[in-house]
This record gives sequence, C-alpha cells and structure tokens, in this order.
Amino acid sequence: MLRSFTTLAYTLNLSKAVRILGSTRQTIRRHIDTLEAHRNEKLFEVTDRHYHLTDAGTRSLAEAKSILNRGSAWLAGYSSRIDELESVKFEDDNQGISFFSQQHHLNVLWTESSPLLQQGFQCWANANTLIENAEMDPIRPYLIIYRRYNDNWLYTEIGEKSSYSSWFGWKWAKSCVGLSMVETPDKVDRAQFIDKAYLDVYSGNGVRLDHVHTQIPREKDGPLHPVSFQRLLLGCTFPDGSFALASLIDRTYNIKIAGLSDEEIKSMPENLLTNFTL
Repeated sequence: MLRSFTTLAYTLNLSKAVRILGSTRQTIRRHIDTLEAHRNEKLFEVTDRHYHLTDAGTRSLAEAKSILNRGSAWLAGYSSRIDELESVKFEDDNQGISFFSQQHHLNVLWTESSPLLQQGFQCWANANTLIENAEMDPIRPYLIIYRRYNDNWLYTEIGEKSSYSSWFGWKWAKSCVGLSMVETPDKVDRAQFIDKAYLDVYSGNGVRLDHVHTQIPREKDGPLHPVSFQRLLLGCTFPDGSFALASLIDRTYNIKIAGLSDEEIKSMPENLLTNFTL
C-alpha cells in the first residue's frame, strides 16, 4: 500500500504507476482507498482522470517514503540500530560499492569529533539556524546547502572549501548548483541511505552526526575511490523561512563504525584528508 501511494504520488498518473509497480489499476486504487480509510483523510483528488495530492497527501508523503525505505533496508538486512541510533552496512560486490554508516550522539562532537564540525555546530547555534546570519560566515565556505523540492534534494550552494569542491573540483561544484542529488557525479545506489538521513533532519529540523565510509568517483563516470568522513547535517532556514539543509563534511580517519576495520577506514589516501585549522 505504501508503494502504491508513493509511486502514484510521484507519477500522478495511474497508468504509469501500474507499469512501474507491475500491478493493476484495481489493486492500486484499492490500496489508496484502504490507506485513506485507515487515515480517515483523502490523499488524492482526481479531476478529469488526473491525480493531485491533497494537503494531507503532501504532508504524509515524506514519512511514507521514510517508512518504506526503513522497511526495505530492514528486510534486506543492512539496516540496524546501535544504541538506538541508525547503522547501515551495505555491500554490492558486483558494482564494487559498499556503504557503511553509523549515527552518533551529538555529545561525540565534543569528545571525538573535529574542530571543523565543532565550529559548524557553534556557528549554526549562534545564527539561530539562519543561513544568511553573519554568525554563519566562518563556516559558510565549507557547507553544501540543499533545498527540498518535489521529493528531491537540490543543490543551492556548494562552498568553495567544501568537501564536495575539493573532491570533485571547481568545475563540478559550479555546474551542479540547481541539480538534484541523483543528477550529480556521485550518484549511485547509496542515494537511498543519504536520503534517509536527510529526511531525518528535515522532519525534525534538527542536527545529525554520522560517520561514513564508502566509495565515490572523483569525476563523472570515473572509477570509485574510498572515502571516510564525519558528516554533520544541520537543519537551517532560508531568508523566506523555508527549510534549508546544510551538510558539513570532514574527511578523516577518525571515524567509528561497528565492524569496519581500521585498514578499511584508512584505505582513503592521506592526501584526501580535510585540511582545516581554526
């Protein structure tokens, strides 16, 4: 039922949803009717056979996708909880891709984190989450800033000193502004894991700290390179009051992920470590 809802919400076309899901029109309609009955609210309006999300449907979509992603990850066996925080271990030997991440409590920022992330948290708090507040200036060049639009994360700003810029280079950093996360050179199957973390901050408008190890190309269609980093996600506010997501990344060997060896963590070349000093 959740797949029917999220797919129809994405396509807003019953025939397309049927093709994507390999289902039938009757089944999808029944799923939507059942969800609406349980929730006691309409998720779609139909005008001249065209589907439109209601306000209730729009409000429900992000959480429905999050539940669906968590369920799929749990069934596949690569999502778990450690100290009530999210842990992901995904490996695809065919593509040579792995994604290991472990969420950490925010107190780790002050005991085992980096000066870059500590500075970022302090600037965010002093700025009252406002992106254009002068308190954000010291950290602004290191930030990647996103806007949520049509169920995608759009790059609105990529700082010239950010991990993205130093990894992909200025050409891609400048070219990717306005694109969605899945349209950029780092697009692979890991997008589903990234989206889960981003939605967590989006729904709570808060802060999240993760340690991550994966492989990312350094150019479009290029070979994969190992990378280890700490990531601080900050729920921020654009001048018009809408939600802004800021990502602050420190490429470092100082990460802790259960089951990940020190050798794997340090497979990232030393020259790719983030260089930041207060």
